[in-house]
Amino acid sequence: MLTTFVKPRPNATLIRCLEPVNRWFNLRGIPGLRDIPLLNRVPGVRGLTNMPKIDFPASDQARLRDVVNPETAAFLAPNHPEFFTDWMIDKEIMARLKVNPGCWATHTVVNGMGKYGQKFWLANNLIAQIPGKGGAAAKQHSIELAKQGDGVLLHPEGTVYWVADQIGPLYPGVVEMAMRAAENLAESGADRPVYIAPLIYKYMFLKDETANLHRAMSYVENALDLPTGRAERDPTRRLRTLYLNLTHRVAARHDIALPDADFWGMRAALLTELTARLSTAIDGETALDDDPYKAAEMCLRRFNAARRTKDDTLSKDTIQIAKDAQEILGLQPWMYPDSVMTQEQVAERIQKLRLDWLKRRFRDKVHAFIPQPVGPRCAHIRLVDPLQIDANAGSPEMGDLRNIMQSRLDDLNNELTPLQAGAVRPNPFRE
Repeated sequence: MLTTFVKPRPNATLIRCLEPVNRWFNLRGIPGLRDIPLLNRVPGVRGLTNMPKIDFPASDQARLRDVVNPETAAFLAPNHPEFFTDWMIDKEIMARLKVNPGCWATHTVVNGMGKYGQKFWLANNLIAQIPGKGGAAAKQHSIELAKQGDGVLLHPEGTVYWVADQIGPLYPGVVEMAMRAAENLAESGADRPVYIAPLIYKYMFLKDETANLHRAMSYVENALDLPTGRAERDPTRRLRTLYLNLTHRVAARHDIALPDADFWGMRAALLTELTARLSTAIDGETALDDDPYKAAEMCLRRFNAARRTKDDTLSKDTIQIAKDAQEILGLQPWMYPDSVMTQEQVAERIQKLRLDWLKRRFRDKVHAFIPQPVGPRCAHIRLVDPLQIDANAGSPEMGDLRNIMQSRLDDLNNELTPLQAGAVRPNPFRE
């Protein structure tokens, strides 16, 4: 059942009834009560995602309605900065537009919570993202939905890197499905226009959260039994020290000597050695890319393939090497190229640390499913100029889609700079 596509059966009444639940329980919280000390610590009172404000200009909403309506075939393509919150923002946008497109979600959610859980998700018009070749049925269903005017929403970024200011590598599904929909409509003689509507989500704290950032880092340090950085006043410097301590711990665990290098040089050397050892343990192949991060990703794909075949030759040490390499990949140079860091960037790194390194405690397991921000935020939402897909003009390049989304995200960040509530500090990873 986990890897079998089941056609959604949307229940419009259920979906509409859940809209206020999402708006108040998941996003904004309960007005008045969410501002009462102690009581506002209750997630449902303050909103699970602690998002009391939403900035979605009326002009952007009007432009989005022009391309997402019963007369078009539309594929909504938001960026994907974090788990859970993005999904709740999706729901809010659909409620405002009064549309109900099919929404892609991982198959472990749609099909992995038992019969009644599956029935609930299918009634919410969720399309299970089936891995591998099994995803063809989900794609075909999505194309048919779009051609009927219902639309489809999917996050083109695929992997969640927890890097809100960079559009990560995109998966090609959104472009492939839009192109096939345009070709099908052209062949049938229909003149329904096909659009990709990229959306940008950006979440910003409403006040200076330095104290809460330090509190969150103390939790990670204590849980991992790392030296405390409580004496450090700058949260970015404390974050760098935390990562360095983890780097040295992984190196010591595998008896790897680290070079006398800067932050990125040290981590690249560690990752290169982990990848070499993992390659030897799997199949003896050498790295096929000079970039240590890409080489590690390719090697981990081979490792995961070996695990899926239930290869009993993989030792505990090999599994630990793979685990450590995967966690080192959680922070890469492309993620923070600027000379400064914001409090939002520090917060997202703490969230990623918890997701990567803390998995045993019940508290962390719940947090992995519904991550809790350190303070109240505003969701800034913008529409990128929609792309109209022409079956005769060829498919848009994924790099072009990524570039226009990144450009709009950069513009939004520049627009929001005066609203930064916390101090902007030098980027410690560039030292």
